[in-house]
Amino acid sequence: MLVPRGILNGSGVESAITRPHHGYHPRIEQKAAALVHGIVSNHGFVDGNKRTAVCMVEVLAVRSGYRLAVEDLVLADVVTAVAPGRLGLRRACYVVQRTLGTGRHHRTACLGSADRIDG
Repeated sequence: MLVPRGILNGSGVESAITRPHHGYHPRIEQKAAALVHGIVSNHGFVDGNKRTAVCMVEVLAVRSGYRLAVEDLVLADVVTAVAPGRLGLRRACYVVQRTLGTGRHHRTACLGSADRIDG
């Protein structure tokens, strides 16, 4: 199999992208957290794993009928906390749930400065 330049581990990328759709993650925030965790943890790309995770969550949200209720910088903070293992999958799911909204109305609250992402 030919691996494009920039991809360090093609299997890791494929695993991260398919992970949210294996049935273990029925809710959108679980899918998004699994996607972030997979992309960041698998280190499938030579560079840009965290940036890719942010973009992929945005794509997943929009294609699923949601929109992010926070700015990219807040989501980037979540992704940055996942990278060194400070934020596990379960806590990431909770934080991601608070960043999603649907249609004209937010289903969930925006992540505020008083919210902690560690733990």
